[in-house]
Amino acid sequence: MKYLVEIIVICILLLCHYTINNIDDIISVFATSYISNLEPDGYSSKFNEFNYNGVKILYEYNISKAIPVLKEYIDDSKQNCEKIFNEVNVSLTIEFDYDKDVFLSRFESNTDNISAYYVDAIKTIYIYVDSYENILNNKENFSEILLHEISHYYFSEFLRKNNISSKDVPVWINEGIADYISNRISFLDYDNIEFIPFDNISTSNDWAKIKSGKQYIQSLYSINKIISNHSEDIIIDLLLELKEYDFNIAFKNIVGVDFSSFEKFRI
Repeated sequence: MKYLVEIIVICILLLCHYTINNIDDIISVFATSYISNLEPDGYSSKFNEFNYNGVKILYEYNISKAIPVLKEYIDDSKQNCEKIFNEVNVSLTIEFDYDKDVFLSRFESNTDNISAYYVDAIKTIYIYVDSYENILNNKENFSEILLHEISHYYFSEFLRKNNISSKDVPVWINEGIADYISNRISFLDYDNIEFIPFDNISTSNDWAKIKSGKQYIQSLYSINKIISNHSEDIIIDLLLELKEYDFNIAFKNIVGVDFSSFEKFRI
């Protein structure tokens, strides 16, 4: 009996060790299984696969004509992201959904206005398009959307590489950086935007509750303000500071002002 208990304890310790050292893989397996269950039978069988510079593109036949342009967008996106986050070994999937109901079913928020989103657990960007014309006829808008989502990938990879917990980084920082890199919001009429307390846009759940889109403008404005008062390097400095300190302390250490003052006076 004594040996049996010892064997059980050893097995539990080995299982804990494996789980801790393979947590990302375990999360990915569960996330993949969950997402697959949201898709009807045979959904994924209609996809073609094209691999380009670490990016796996899954698409239906009606997207084929846009592949050359997509390659250009991917190269441009990498270049823009690496100006902030430096080079990474890219391992990313972009899936072009052909069924809008399936596309929306994976997203946490009940909205039909979204055109793309990134699922970090499986390192996949989902984009809904009807056909290649949606890409080729609106190149600027599409490239900005794609860059925004690829920016999220680079952001998450930077956190992983530097052992920074995503829970320690407010969502508005992530979204503001993605919009800064992508220039998806080119005109900031911030004076006419109702201010949202940052505590209300710090988590994914709170972020998703706001349907107006004002949180994106406020986040971009704030990132722009921080960078304009310093340089783009301050983004990396702030994220790295979160390894040792909570957000308010890290912000004061790097930006040089109390976050409460920044929030109140938008300085």
